[in-house]
Amino acid sequence: MEIVAPGIYVETSYASGNVGAIVTGAGVVCVDVPELPSRAHHWFAQIRAVTDQAIIALIQTDYDQERAVSTYILDVPVIAHDATWEKMKVYSNEKVLSQIHDLVRDDVGGSDWSVRMPEVTFSERLILYKGAREVHALYAGGHSPGSCMVYVPEESVLFTGDVVFNKVHPSMTQAETKQWLAALTALRKMTVETIVPGHGPVCGKEATQPLSEYIRDLRAMIRRSYQAGRSKSETSSAVISEFLSAFPYDESERDRVRLQVKGGSDRIYDEYRTEAKASLSVSKNASKRSAAKRQGGHP
Repeated sequence: MEIVAPGIYVETSYASGNVGAIVTGAGVVCVDVPELPSRAHHWFAQIRAVTDQAIIALIQTDYDQERAVSTYILDVPVIAHDATWEKMKVYSNEKVLSQIHDLVRDDVGGSDWSVRMPEVTFSERLILYKGAREVHALYAGGHSPGSCMVYVPEESVLFTGDVVFNKVHPSMTQAETKQWLAALTALRKMTVETIVPGHGPVCGKEATQPLSEYIRDLRAMIRRSYQAGRSKSETSSAVISEFLSAFPYDESERDRVRLQVKGGSDRIYDEYRTEAKASLSVSKNASKRSAAKRQGGHP
């Protein structure tokens, strides 16, 4: 556990992502929980070791499984973006339910898991006034439709969720990359001294530049490949060769990272394909209107 500011604690050792605790004077606001219940209980024990204040709220920065599974443990309000609530309906799917029950059962020897839907949602911004602190939940998007961040203005601390990956390959399978780049640009204009990324070590705003460059370079390469008529698989093979070494990883993680880079490549390829179809549709409609106008002018 790290102390990043007075009363603000983070843990970056969990494989599922970073988590935080904000001690307010009127209770603790958690930012995400570890995916596995055993790790979640470990995290809650760490919180109890540094404060006698009870956990009073949980802000969930995304709807991904790694953020959603262990929220059922806490009997406190769960706060998330509107899109996270909508996307979490998938957890009622029988196949998904079975997979998560197996995950929980393997972790703690039994499973009483059930989906925990957020009870409080917001569209752009929500502010908690607790004790002497303000805790701001801010919509960001980009990484996924429900991505949000948590800002403590008094201490200039920003929990970014997966809007920021620091020194690790980003997950991009649900990304809107133009929006992601815009979110990173906006983040760098904020009054922030300390960033707690979704994955990777605690950092400052300067650490977001490599991620922006990675996304821009990836988009540029995939755009050229798409415009040259190369297939999605041809494009992803070239992207893996070019970008696999962009961030460090343990050799034991090579296959997982390859799949992650491929997932990002495929997602951006689909973005360009969607944009091209939309542009073609607009062009066809404009041509039809122009033809109709000419015909109307010559009876």
